[in-house]
Amino acid sequence: MSIMISVRGQLTMAQLRQALFEALGEIEEQYNLRHARNVTVFVNPTDEFGEKVTLSFGMQN
Repeated sequence: MSIMISVRGQLTMAQLRQALFEALGEIEEQYNLRHARNVTVFVNPTDEFGEKVTLSFGMQN
């Protein structure tokens, strides 16, 4: 079983964190899940105007 969480639109990191927290809580309750493995989160960073930014550390493509 795989479950995908997709958050669309431009969000601040605080908004994204809250959206993920709420989505995971819903999945936990709806499916009675208590454990997970191999979780991957992809983030497309932007500035406050929605323009792409390049990170100077971490994983980059």
